[in-house]
Amino acid sequence: KKILLYILVLIGALLSIGIGFYYYRKYAAEQSKVDPSLSTVIRINIDNIILDKVQEALWKRGKSTTKKKSDNLIQDFFWEGGLHIPSALFAYSLPADPFTYYSVIDIDNSTKWKNFLQNKLELPVQEVQGNKDLWVAYSKDSRIQLLFNKEKLIIQVSKEKILSQETSLNTLTNIGDLKSVKDLPAAAWDKATADIAFLSLKEENFVNIDMDEQSITIKGAWSINTGSKDTSTYVRPSAKDQVAILWTSLPLGPMLTAAAQVFPSFKLPIDSVDKHVGNYLDIRLRKSPVFQTDTVIAYSYDDNFEPIEVKELQKT
Repeated sequence: KKILLYILVLIGALLSIGIGFYYYRKYAAEQSKVDPSLSTVIRINIDNIILDKVQEALWKRGKSTTKKKSDNLIQDFFWEGGLHIPSALFAYSLPADPFTYYSVIDIDNSTKWKNFLQNKLELPVQEVQGNKDLWVAYSKDSRIQLLFNKEKLIIQVSKEKILSQETSLNTLTNIGDLKSVKDLPAAAWDKATADIAFLSLKEENFVNIDMDEQSITIKGAWSINTGSKDTSTYVRPSAKDQVAILWTSLPLGPMLTAAAQVFPSFKLPIDSVDKHVGNYLDIRLRKSPVFQTDTVIAYSYDDNFEPIEVKELQKT
């Protein structure tokens, strides 16, 4: 009986420590800093993602698995990266540049962080403006900027090459002007229930992304101001042999225009297709082949060399 009692006490103590550690990490994550004027924010729930990975590993126990090189890199990042990784990471964008995101992370050991960048990621680290306590590193495509001192790291991610350090420097210099994530509207976080959550605070838009080994689940609500009051929804009549249909009734024109701005390298021909695009698109899967009949008009000549119109039906 005493042995059983000791075991129960030990289990209770471990559970109490685990629960306390969970709430401490959650509290620490809520202290993460963001700009007060932010327009959108992304939350990446690190602890949930790690827990999912642990559950997958336990489920696969006994099965042969190949360890990827990226797995070792992730382990090194957590154990040797020198950063203080909370239970959730936050990134935000500013109204003036909605496609550039910033994240503020505490540094436990700046020497370890510099070594990780140089030796593991093979990224050169440079002093900023001759300051021996201020450094910067860039990704190989220059779309990620890592600017840091001995205490804070400012990550800047952009769809374009980053040519300026001004915003990150201002953020690092005026770190006291930032506010905690816990000060954001509580109602916004009620919608953020997934491993990765995207919130647009002003428009109250949100997207939740949950990932596991075999699937990705995306849920959310996104409003678009098109200037049109037409709320009618049209769906093409179903075919008898139809197996599945995916349809949408959205303002495709403005969405294509926005896509062209976000992905300029794709060089989408918006000007030529915009006038032909409405607000309905569907994709159908049918059991039997679908044939299309076209009328081809040709001309021949009669005995008097007068042109005669000849119509021919072609089925494809």
